[in-house]
This record gives sequence, C-alpha cells and structure tokens, in this order.
Amino acid sequence: MTKPAVRFLNFVKKIILILAVFLLFSGCSTNRQVIFHTQNGDYKISVEIADTDAAIQKGLMGREKLESDKGMLFIFKEDALRAFWMKNVLIPLDIIFISADKRVINIVENAPLCKKDPCENYLSKEPAKYVIEIAGGGSAAHGIQSGDAVEINP
Repeated sequence: MTKPAVRFLNFVKKIILILAVFLLFSGCSTNRQVIFHTQNGDYKISVEIADTDAAIQKGLMGREKLESDKGMLFIFKEDALRAFWMKNVLIPLDIIFISADKRVINIVENAPLCKKDPCENYLSKEPAKYVIEIAGGGSAAHGIQSGDAVEINP
C-alpha cells in the first residue's frame, strides 16, 4: 500500500474513533422537548430520552447537576405500574409519572437520595407509560400537578 493510502486509512480510523467516542458519551438517544400544560401556563423542558433497558436502568445516576430547563424522559413499551429509586443519584429529583394519554398521574417531589441499601421505591399510583425526572423542586416551582396534560415533541 502506498504512503498516501496508509495516511488516508489512518485518518479515516481517527474519524471513526472520534465519532464512536462522541456517540458513547452523548448519553441517551436524541433530545426532545416536553411541554407541561399547567394552570400557571406552559413549562417547556428539553429532555434526554431513555428508551432502552440500559438507558432506563442508568437514568440520571452519577449526574452532579441538572439545569431547571432539562430532564430525562423514560419511555416504556407499555402502560404498567412503575417503581423508581434514587440509588447512585447525586442530586434531588422530582419524579413525574405520566399515563399513556399523556396526563400527569402523580409526582414524587424532591425524592430523597439513597445513601445505602435498601433504597426506597417511589411508585406510580396508576399504570404509567412515561416517567420524567426533573430537578428537585421544579414541579412545585412551575405548578405541575396531577391531571396536567403533557406534550412530548420529537
């Protein structure tokens, strides 16, 4: 192989490696916008998507901060009673359980961090297809309540 061909292949390998590292550290799949339609008006946030088993299990573990206009949307294949915990989560979160028809079922506000096993489970009061985690206190600050409509945009 000629020297230019070898250099070109090395260049392509570097680009592929950079892309692989970027995809690995970009976290969950693409971001979406979620809008909570509350009595106080609309509250818009940008959410990371957790829709695979691995992403759902990891969630926001290990994060040291979460901006007030950001969150994580967990998308499940079917409606079911859901249980979340705060193991290895470093920041307080509000856990918002949402039905298949995109209505807030219930909210766990400022879920206490889990310091040692066994960790407490936080439960949906009814079957939920979606769960959104936002910074602790965000639900109260923006007037999010049970029954509020939620719009999930691609």
